[in-house]
Amino acid sequence: MQYTTKEREEKFINFCLSHPNAIYFNRLIGDWDIELEIDAKDNQELRDILKNIRNKFSDIIRDCSVLTILKENVPNPFRENM
Repeated sequence: MQYTTKEREEKFINFCLSHPNAIYFNRLIGDWDIELEIDAKDNQELRDILKNIRNKFSDIIRDCSVLTILKENVPNPFRENM
């Protein structure tokens, strides 16, 4: 994020939270300010979503990177702690 006002940042956050493909949103401290997880059916849909976001908020988005998750392994929450 860069050169943003509180109002503009809130518009961005609300846009992300209300997007039908957004499944996870987190504010961060470190190299990145925001993590947005998007569920897309293929690379083209992902590109279209990111292009839309960048076009709407190009004034406050400094940089964007993509991490593609092919398979997510979730540990069994019912196993006993060792």
